Amino acid sequence: PVDGPVQDLASTDIRCSFNAVPINDNGILCTVLATAGIDITFNRSGFTHSSPIFTYMAKCAPDRGSFTGSVGKVWIKVHQRGYDTVWVGQWLHDQEYKWYTVVPACLEPREYLVRYEVFGLSNCAKVRVCQSYPSCHQAKVLGIGTTYQNSNCLVSFPGTGYSGTKPGI
Repeated sequence: PVDGPVQDLASTDIRCSFNAVPINDNGILCTVLATAGIDITFNRSGFTHSSPIFTYMAKCAPDRGSFTGSVGKVWIKVHQRGYDTVWVGQWLHDQEYKWYTVVPACLEPREYLVRYEVFGLSNCAKVRVCQSYPSCHQAKVLGIGTTYQNSNCLVSFPGTGYSGTKPGI
Protein backbone atom coordinates (compact mmCIF):
# COMPACT_ATOMS: atom_id res chain seq x y z
CA PRO A 1 0.00 0.00 0.00
CA VAL A 2 0.94 3.62 -0.51
CA ASP A 3 2.50 5.28 2.53
CA GLY A 4 0.68 8.57 2.57
CA PRO A 5 -2.03 10.27 4.49
CA VAL A 6 -5.62 9.25 3.92
CA GLN A 7 -7.46 12.56 4.05
CA ASP A 8 -10.93 11.46 2.99
CA LEU A 9 -12.27 9.87 6.17
CA ALA A 10 -15.30 8.59 4.23
CA SER A 11 -13.20 6.57 1.76
CA THR A 12 -12.51 2.85 2.07
CA ASP A 13 -8.80 3.71 2.29
CA ILE A 14 -9.38 4.83 5.90
CA ARG A 15 -9.64 1.15 6.86
CA CYS A 16 -6.13 -0.18 6.11
CA SER A 17 -4.58 2.41 3.75
CA PHE A 18 -4.60 2.70 -0.04
CA ASN A 19 -5.56 -0.40 -2.08
CA ALA A 20 -5.09 -2.78 0.88
CA VAL A 21 -6.15 -6.38 0.24
CA PRO A 22 -6.02 -9.55 2.37
CA ILE A 23 -2.98 -11.80 2.10
CA ASN A 24 -4.27 -15.27 1.34
CA ASP A 25 -2.31 -18.23 2.71
CA ASN A 26 1.16 -17.22 1.61
CA GLY A 27 2.75 -18.10 4.93
CA ILE A 28 2.83 -14.54 6.25
CA LEU A 29 1.00 -14.65 9.56
CA CYS A 30 1.91 -13.37 12.97
CA THR A 31 0.84 -15.75 15.74
CA VAL A 32 0.11 -14.01 19.02
CA LEU A 33 -0.48 -15.71 22.36
CA ALA A 34 -3.25 -13.70 24.03
CA THR A 35 -2.20 -13.55 27.65
CA ALA A 36 -1.89 -10.49 29.85
CA GLY A 37 1.32 -8.62 29.12
CA ILE A 38 1.99 -10.14 25.69
CA ASP A 39 2.25 -7.42 23.09
CA ILE A 40 2.41 -7.04 19.34
CA THR A 41 4.69 -4.46 17.78
CA PHE A 42 4.05 -1.95 15.01
CA ASN A 43 6.94 -0.04 13.45
CA ARG A 44 6.15 3.42 12.03
CA SER A 45 9.51 4.97 11.16
CA GLY A 46 10.02 8.64 10.49
CA PHE A 47 6.65 9.83 11.77
CA THR A 48 6.98 13.26 13.38
CA HIS A 49 3.41 14.61 13.46
CA SER A 50 1.69 15.92 16.57
CA SER A 51 -0.78 13.12 16.83
CA PRO A 52 -2.49 10.32 18.72
CA ILE A 53 -2.08 6.65 17.80
CA PHE A 54 -4.80 3.99 17.94
CA THR A 55 -4.98 0.19 17.71
CA TYR A 56 -8.15 -1.61 16.63
CA MET A 57 -8.85 -5.30 16.12
CA ALA A 58 -11.54 -7.09 14.09
CA LYS A 59 -12.41 -10.81 14.00
CA CYS A 60 -11.69 -12.27 10.57
CA ALA A 61 -14.84 -13.89 9.23
CA PRO A 62 -14.76 -16.27 7.57
CA ASP A 63 -10.91 -16.18 7.52
CA ARG A 64 -7.93 -13.88 7.00
CA GLY A 65 -7.71 -14.71 3.30
CA SER A 66 -10.96 -12.95 2.46
CA PHE A 67 -11.71 -10.62 5.39
CA THR A 68 -11.28 -6.89 4.74
CA GLY A 69 -13.08 -5.40 7.74
CA SER A 70 -15.47 -3.65 5.38
CA VAL A 71 -18.89 -4.97 6.38
CA GLY A 72 -20.58 -3.26 9.30
CA LYS A 73 -19.32 -2.46 12.78
CA VAL A 74 -16.54 -5.01 13.30
CA TRP A 75 -13.67 -3.00 14.81
CA ILE A 76 -12.96 -2.53 18.51
CA LYS A 77 -10.38 -0.12 19.89
CA VAL A 78 -7.93 -2.03 22.09
CA HIS A 79 -5.34 0.68 22.74
CA GLN A 80 -4.61 4.36 22.24
CA ARG A 81 -2.09 7.00 23.17
CA GLY A 82 -2.50 10.75 22.95
CA TYR A 83 -0.66 13.73 24.36
CA ASP A 84 1.13 12.92 27.62
CA THR A 85 3.84 15.56 28.12
CA VAL A 86 4.85 14.91 24.49
CA TRP A 87 2.93 14.03 21.33
CA VAL A 88 3.11 10.54 19.86
CA GLY A 89 5.52 11.62 17.10
CA GLN A 90 8.17 12.47 19.70
CA TRP A 91 7.29 9.41 21.80
CA LEU A 92 7.65 7.12 18.75
CA HIS A 93 11.02 8.69 17.98
CA ASP A 94 12.16 8.03 21.55
CA GLN A 95 10.94 4.39 21.28
CA GLU A 96 12.81 3.87 17.95
CA TYR A 97 9.44 4.15 16.15
CA LYS A 98 7.95 1.04 17.76
CA TRP A 99 4.41 0.95 19.15
CA TYR A 100 3.46 -1.89 21.47
CA THR A 101 -0.12 -3.04 21.96
CA VAL A 102 -1.08 -5.56 24.60
CA VAL A 103 -3.45 -8.17 23.19
CA PRO A 104 -6.50 -8.37 25.47
CA ALA A 105 -6.34 -11.72 27.27
CA CYS A 106 -10.13 -12.06 27.08
CA LEU A 107 -10.17 -12.34 23.26
CA GLU A 108 -11.47 -15.59 21.87
CA PRO A 109 -8.88 -17.60 19.92
CA ARG A 110 -9.18 -16.93 16.18
CA GLU A 111 -7.74 -14.86 13.34
CA TYR A 112 -7.90 -11.08 13.62
CA LEU A 113 -7.10 -8.08 11.50
CA VAL A 114 -5.10 -5.58 13.57
CA ARG A 115 -5.37 -1.92 12.53
CA TYR A 116 -2.83 0.66 13.67
CA GLU A 117 -3.42 4.31 12.95
CA VAL A 118 -1.34 7.38 13.54
CA PHE A 119 -3.48 10.48 13.12
CA GLY A 120 -1.79 13.75 12.09
CA LEU A 121 -3.77 16.61 13.62
CA SER A 122 -1.95 19.57 12.07
CA ASN A 123 -4.60 20.34 9.43
CA CYS A 124 -7.76 19.07 11.13
CA ALA A 125 -9.27 22.54 11.51
CA LYS A 126 -10.34 22.17 7.86
CA VAL A 127 -12.79 19.54 6.59
CA ARG A 128 -11.20 16.64 4.65
CA VAL A 129 -7.59 17.54 5.39
CA CYS A 130 -6.89 15.54 8.55
CA GLN A 131 -4.09 13.08 7.93
CA SER A 132 -4.74 9.46 8.85
CA TYR A 133 -1.96 6.91 8.44
CA PRO A 134 -3.69 3.54 8.86
CA SER A 135 -1.99 0.18 8.46
CA CYS A 136 -3.23 -3.36 9.04
CA HIS A 137 -1.76 -6.78 9.60
CA GLN A 138 -3.15 -10.22 10.26
CA ALA A 139 -2.75 -12.04 13.56
CA LYS A 140 -3.84 -15.36 14.97
CA VAL A 141 -4.68 -15.03 18.63
CA LEU A 142 -4.19 -18.13 20.76
CA GLY A 143 -5.40 -18.65 24.28
CA ILE A 144 -8.52 -19.42 26.28
CA GLY A 145 -10.44 -16.14 26.03
CA THR A 146 -14.13 -16.34 25.27
CA THR A 147 -15.22 -12.80 24.44
CA TYR A 148 -14.92 -10.23 21.72
CA GLN A 149 -17.18 -7.33 22.60
CA ASN A 150 -20.81 -6.42 22.34
CA SER A 151 -21.97 -4.47 19.32
CA ASN A 152 -22.27 -1.22 21.29
CA CYS A 153 -18.47 -0.95 21.39
CA LEU A 154 -17.79 -1.73 17.72
CA VAL A 155 -17.17 0.81 14.94
CA SER A 156 -16.85 0.70 11.16
CA PHE A 157 -14.25 2.21 8.81
CA PRO A 158 -15.44 4.18 6.96
CA GLY A 159 -18.53 5.02 8.94
CA THR A 160 -18.95 5.25 12.67
CA GLY A 161 -15.21 5.31 13.39
CA TYR A 162 -14.77 8.85 12.06
CA SER A 163 -16.53 11.54 10.13
CA GLY A 164 -14.70 14.38 8.44
CA THR A 165 -17.50 16.75 9.41
CA LYS A 166 -17.95 15.90 13.12
CA PRO A 167 -16.29 17.99 15.84
CA GLY A 168 -13.21 16.39 17.34
CA ILE A 169 -11.50 15.42 14.11
